[in-house]
Amino acid sequence: MALLEIRNLSVSYGPVEAVRSIDMDVHEGCITAIIGSNGAGKTTIINAISGVVRKSGSITFSGEDLPSRSNRIVRKGIIQVPEGRKIFAGLSVEDNLRLGAYIRKDSELQELLEQQYALFPILGERRRQDAGTLSGGEQQMLAISRGLMGRPRLLMLDEPSLGLAPIIVATVFETIERIKEEGTSILLVEQNAKQSLSISDHAYVLENGKIIKEGRGRDLLADEEIIKAYLGERR
Repeated sequence: MALLEIRNLSVSYGPVEAVRSIDMDVHEGCITAIIGSNGAGKTTIINAISGVVRKSGSITFSGEDLPSRSNRIVRKGIIQVPEGRKIFAGLSVEDNLRLGAYIRKDSELQELLEQQYALFPILGERRRQDAGTLSGGEQQMLAISRGLMGRPRLLMLDEPSLGLAPIIVATVFETIERIKEEGTSILLVEQNAKQSLSISDHAYVLENGKIIKEGRGRDLLADEEIIKAYLGERR
């Protein structure tokens, strides 16, 4: 049984059907990627999981129907790191992290902070610094770290490489692999098909709100149609 099961998921914005009859599984201990062009419906899927948008169809998590309210979904163990980071720029790095731990017990806080500073040493060095003064890459690390402060079973990452320099993108994807190795399942939404497929255990290709292909990440990375459509390469 999959950790997260999505069946016949559809989402509409007024007359526009953004996602149509999606079936998808996310397995525990794995990185599952959703790739596709801008506007394909990738973010809509994770917003539906998070309870941010109204939907039809079913979503189960660990064998139980997922609640409809966002705060209850977070308490079930699903946390979304949104596109664009959305950190609190006027608060310190550490205060941003503390906000991410609002569902945890006070007695867990110091241990959680130490775990994040071990994962992202730069955040430990800058814990008293205003988050808005960090570089783009550091802000992305902070956003991911804030999500991890809730100790999720499933961490959903929306375009974590967006707007970052290539060398920072490589660091972010290495960190995603480390998070998986430490036991957190990941649902990764990305336009950077090459990087996301290279680290994913399973991936779905989304086009115009429909899944057009799925398979192991490395298999899709070698698929001629995917190479032509998303990787900008020819063989």
